[in-house]
Amino acid sequence: MYITILEIILVIFFAYYFYTKEKPKIKFFILGIVFSLLSLLLQLPLRMAEVELSEFLISDTLPFLLIAIGAPIISELTKYFSLKKYLKTRSQKNGIFFGIGWVGIESISFFSLWIYSKVFSFFNLMYQPSALVSSTLPLWSFTFIFIINLAITVLVVFSITKKKWQYLLYAILYSSIIYIVLHETTNKIFFQTIFFLYSLFIIFRYRLFK
Repeated sequence: MYITILEIILVIFFAYYFYTKEKPKIKFFILGIVFSLLSLLLQLPLRMAEVELSEFLISDTLPFLLIAIGAPIISELTKYFSLKKYLKTRSQKNGIFFGIGWVGIESISFFSLWIYSKVFSFFNLMYQPSALVSSTLPLWSFTFIFIINLAITVLVVFSITKKKWQYLLYAILYSSIIYIVLHETTNKIFFQTIFFLYSLFIIFRYRLFK
C-alpha cells in the first residue's frame, strides 16, 4: 500500500512539474487516462484470441507473438488517432501531457493490476502480470514502466508534430522488442537497465525538437 501511495505521489509530482514548466491544457492529462482505458478494452479481442489459440496449439509461440506485436499496435494507434483525429492537436506539450496521464495510470501497480484483473475476469480471461513487472522490486517496476511508456509516447507525439509516420512505426517496434526480450531473457534487470537508459535518451532528446 505504501508503494502505491508513493507511486501516486511520483506521478502527481511529475505531472505538476511538467505543467508548471510547459503550461499544457489540463484536459489532456485527464483524456490520457480515459484513452488508456479505451486501449485496454480494444485489446480484449487479442486476449480472447490468445486464450483460444493456447487451448489447441502445442506451442505457445503464436499466442505470445499475437500479444507481443498486436498489443503495441493497438495501444500506439489508439494514442496516435486520439491525438491526431479526436483531440485534433499538434502541440507537443499537450501531447506529452496526454502521455503522462496515459502512462501514469498504467504505471501505478495497484490501479493497473486491479483494472486489468477486473476487466479480464469479467470476460472470463486469465490474467497474469506482465513480464515487465517485478514482484520483488515494485518501485523499480513503476519507474521502468513509466519511463519506457513515456518514451514510446514521445515517439508517437513526434509522428504527429513532425508529420513523419516513421516515428509511429518506431514506437510500435520498440514496444514489441522490449516485450519480447524481457519475456524471453533470464537476465531481466540487465536488459531493463539498457532499455531504461535508451528511453531516457529519447525523452531528453524531446527538448532538441522544440
